[in-house]
Amino acid sequence: MNKKRYFQVLLNPLFIVIYCFSLYQIYLLCLNGGLRRHLMVIVPLILIEGIWFLFWTIYYFILKKDLHIFDQLISKCKPLLTIELCVMIVMTCFFGYRTYQTAIPYQGHLSWYLERKNSSKQIEMKHLQFYKTGIKGIFKDLNISINDDLYISDSFIVDVNKKGKITKIEGLIYNHEHSYLLDYKGQDMTVWIDNEVNKTYQQKDKLNEMFNMIDHMSLQLNQLKGQTYRIKYVGYQEAVLNKEDYYENDDQYIQCDQQHLYEHVSGYCLQIKYQDTVSCFYQPAMINESQTEEKHNAGEMVIDQSDEVTLYYNDSITYKLVVSDAALGTRYYTFNKNDEVINQDPFNGEGGQAKGIYFIDENQGFILLGHGGSEETSLYVTNDGGKSFMLQSFDQCPYVGLPYSENGKVYVKVKKASDATEENLYEYLSGKWVYVKSEGE
Repeated sequence: MNKKRYFQVLLNPLFIVIYCFSLYQIYLLCLNGGLRRHLMVIVPLILIEGIWFLFWTIYYFILKKDLHIFDQLISKCKPLLTIELCVMIVMTCFFGYRTYQTAIPYQGHLSWYLERKNSSKQIEMKHLQFYKTGIKGIFKDLNISINDDLYISDSFIVDVNKKGKITKIEGLIYNHEHSYLLDYKGQDMTVWIDNEVNKTYQQKDKLNEMFNMIDHMSLQLNQLKGQTYRIKYVGYQEAVLNKEDYYENDDQYIQCDQQHLYEHVSGYCLQIKYQDTVSCFYQPAMINESQTEEKHNAGEMVIDQSDEVTLYYNDSITYKLVVSDAALGTRYYTFNKNDEVINQDPFNGEGGQAKGIYFIDENQGFILLGHGGSEETSLYVTNDGGKSFMLQSFDQCPYVGLPYSENGKVYVKVKKASDATEENLYEYLSGKWVYVKSEGE
């Protein structure tokens, strides 16, 4: 049989186009990530190539049909096979090299995947019965000494189910030798060692205080047996006592009474979230009874150390983005008006760090969300006083500032890159952002 004829038909121009497009999609996957999105394209392409290969092979070699009908066509396209082979070799080398480059540190998603793979390890968790081994059992499995100085970055979270079993562990902790990014959701613990973290070694971030606090909370924790709840340690905090909170007194925790309600307290804080109630435990509890509420000017915005944002709109209205949950540096918020939650998810499922609040009137306003460690931001608008928010877009400009008022008009500045010197100025007119001009060219 003429095998040249077989390859000339097999490697037809359409097959070559599909093959090259498959290589391109694989390259994009390694460059940008998005496994599910790209597999939806790559898998059908590979299936098409595989089906054609099997069909033509069976048809040519097994059925041995009379294939002379192809001879006239092939005779006119003799150089085509050589060209097709050259194209396949060139495109394979080209996309192969480009894909290889995505594995170089900081050059693509593949490099981050390989770094995580090389810097992480799986650990079998044996001490998960909270009421038997406590949180100390977690560190025994991790082979991390709790006698050494340990610190947290942001928070340390443990979920306990109705049977008293630990079902979730999250946190970024570090000592003077290593950092440990912990992630456990019911199977083996995944630990990323020596991830990038800002090691401040500040006393307020010490994790060791958590162990002492839990030892003194046996009464409250025993009352939660048979329930599902979350333990969240956030380090040293300054806050205002609510009726659900507890403060330490003579090595035991006392629930806040009417005498100390709404007074300022400072100390290491451990939160217990049960159903919709969050109780904060403070140790040592330094209560300042004489401290009065700080006065703020109308229109003043404050971002505190926990990344919560407060806008003092006027003497009677305060808007606030309150952290409802946090994991690995990402925060999720509720939107409050005068301490009342009016929107459980103002950023529509997105997490990050709140960057600001601005309201034109009591109905129209904006909230700004930052994304991870980058400077990219997303702007959301409300027309019903915060009950709902919609994402705003600015012609592929991901660096959005907080709107502001000038001469009775509302403006916002956006950039296409964090280091760009050119900014685009937009004016808010009739519920839409209208381009005005570019600045700083």
